[in-house]
Amino acid sequence: MSVHPVTGNVQSKLFLSMLGAFAECERAQISERIKATKQRQIGVAPFGRVYDDAKRLVPVPEQQAVIRRIRRLGAKGLSPHKMAATYASGVNTCPM
Repeated sequence: MSVHPVTGNVQSKLFLSMLGAFAECERAQISERIKATKQRQIGVAPFGRVYDDAKRLVPVPEQQAVIRRIRRLGAKGLSPHKMAATYASGVNTCPM
């Protein structure tokens, strides 16, 4: 009967178990840091959306209509400058 060089004795098994525990701990710490960073990054919602109580982005119908209009005008070949100058809609575009 041959003994495996890495897992063949008690010390090797203990060492591998400790390495596994350290790896699991490191993975959990990385996960916590990523979640904390994402939580801090939630700031001002993009135009056309707001955050609800559960911090999910939900559409704002009036602003979504402006976005659709901008896309239609862009598809017709108007530049952003011409869109702003020619088609002032009176809609508040400030998300705050």
